[in-house]
Amino acid sequence: MRRLAIAILVLGGCGRIGFGGGDDAGGDDGPVGDGSRLGVGLEFYYPLDQSAGHAVPDASGHARNGYAWDPTTHMQWLAGGGVVGGALHFDGTAYESFALFPAAGSMCGSAPALTGSLTLSAWAKFDSFGDWSGYSLGDFIIGRGEGGGTGGGWGLGATNGCGAETAGFEVSVDSGRYAIVCGTTALSPGTWHHLAGVFDAAAQTMDVYVDGMLDTGPMTSDSAAIPSSSVPTGMCPYLGAGANQQHLLVGSVDEARVYSRPLTAAELAQLATP
Repeated sequence: MRRLAIAILVLGGCGRIGFGGGDDAGGDDGPVGDGSRLGVGLEFYYPLDQSAGHAVPDASGHARNGYAWDPTTHMQWLAGGGVVGGALHFDGTAYESFALFPAAGSMCGSAPALTGSLTLSAWAKFDSFGDWSGYSLGDFIIGRGEGGGTGGGWGLGATNGCGAETAGFEVSVDSGRYAIVCGTTALSPGTWHHLAGVFDAAAQTMDVYVDGMLDTGPMTSDSAAIPSSSVPTGMCPYLGAGANQQHLLVGSVDEARVYSRPLTAAELAQLATP
């Protein structure tokens, strides 16, 4: 019923710290001397800084590049228009306004299942909000699978499933149900916010962060209980859309990351500092 360490990049003056990651949360720390672990468990990282074209380069160190479906009409590269460097804008047109990852050309590539602990993180600016329509998220920033027959996966975005328009985070429980948690901070259109969702599989907890601060609110009224692992799906992960091309984002995304571990509050505060 329902319906993301090899190279180190530091851009002076921008505040970005990007590191290659690994599948193992016990991997190496970040650059020598800075004490950062933001490269550990980093599966996908899209700075979204290019100015044209379909390619969406991955800076995680895994070379899992994405593909922007229509970067000339229904999507727009915002060179210098993001929180850190550029950003990618989506106009919310179904089957036209989304990026899939990883991708070989316009075809979905092989992605890790990521059914255990997980963190989804991105800067987002919503132009407007869509109704969640009794599903899960009204506006997807990052998503892999959702209801409508696709089943399985996870997602981060905005939802009015708990009343006011807040951050929303979901993980699948089975082929037809999700555990869905809302934030508490009412989001406003036209404002950049850093949003993150953290799933700790061992503790069976889900938390939402807004602008680097813990913002976990209630779960939707028909949410399933938080599982110890999410159900895998063969669907491709997306930026700006759910897998069934509904509840698409109308707005912009910057610095999108997917981790295979639960980030700490201190790490999320670091990501939320441009």
